Amino acid sequence: LCRGYWEGDSLKPALNSDGWFHSGDIGKLDHQGYLTILGRKDNMFISGGENIQPEEIEQQLCQREGIKQAVVVPVKNKEFGYRPVAFIAMNQDKSLDEAEIRQYLAEHFPRF
Repeated sequence: LCRGYWEGDSLKPALNSDGWFHSGDIGKLDHQGYLTILGRKDNMFISGGENIQPEEIEQQLCQREGIKQAVVVPVKNKEFGYRPVAFIAMNQDKSLDEAEIRQYLAEHFPRF
């Protein structure tokens, strides 16, 4: 990997005292033990007390037939702090309206 990170005038070890490297990435292990990287920890934002990981929403949206690509960003909101807002690119041969996309997300996520 590497010996460490240069910080100020000294080298900071890459591994913690337990021998773990903390990359700042998040992931999950599936039932077969395979690791899937979901994204960066620092992309997380809070909406109404819920921790939101934009990549999780993007991945779910892209599993919906007709959606080619999705990007989710936090937008400031007085009531919730931030709200997730999705920008979606559709496949040319498919069409979905906003209500269909909202319904699809409601089936997979709590309301934020």
